[in-house]
Amino acid sequence: MSVERFIGFKDKKGSVSYRELSSTEITGNLEGKSATVLSSNPFTRLSRTDQKATIKKLLYPLELTHIFMCIGLNYARHVKEANGELCVIISKDAKNVSESEALNYVLGYTARNDVSARNFQIPALVSRGQFSYTKSFDGFAPVRPSILLIIGETRTNDMIWSVAKVIKYLSRGTTLRKGTVIITGTPSGIGLFMKPDSVGLLKNRDVVKIKVSRIGRITNKMLFE
Repeated sequence: MSVERFIGFKDKKGSVSYRELSSTEITGNLEGKSATVLSSNPFTRLSRTDQKATIKKLLYPLELTHIFMCIGLNYARHVKEANGELCVIISKDAKNVSESEALNYVLGYTARNDVSARNFQIPALVSRGQFSYTKSFDGFAPVRPSILLIIGETRTNDMIWSVAKVIKYLSRGTTLRKGTVIITGTPSGIGLFMKPDSVGLLKNRDVVKIKVSRIGRITNKMLFE
């Protein structure tokens, strides 16, 4: 059976390795636990070994990702109205990809906390209408340290544009580099739009927990500067 889900981690010696993640472990704490190391490259093929290591720190399992591409208003109930999003990871460079071929360029899926600084975003004179500006501060866009490897498409019932359609659109005239993370949009429940007004806006030291089925949970504490 091939590896379906994996994490990246640093061991006690400081080495970076990969470990398989079972469906029963996606919500547990793995730091300090023993791991059977996976060999090879996540972009090619991961295989099981007999090597053991102790997990000291969880890491995002791919090399540093420089490119995040965001899709807005891709969930029906969000259009009608704290942001958690399903993310798609590109496995190889993709340009001018057809919808029928798009899923061949998907490595897997993970979850992300779509942090937005609304105090900079809403005043038009500050953001100039550029929402990406308020989503790109240091420490924003935390991503879960595991990836679900799957052949086919993962989506939620409320998505307007499928993953294949999104990849086709984003790759028109633009190369999606290997390792690019596509953020598919936020479902309903945006804090800014909760009633009464401002009740959903985050405060200093608030803890945000986001869970995506089959992928797991990401938890972040908001620390204001």
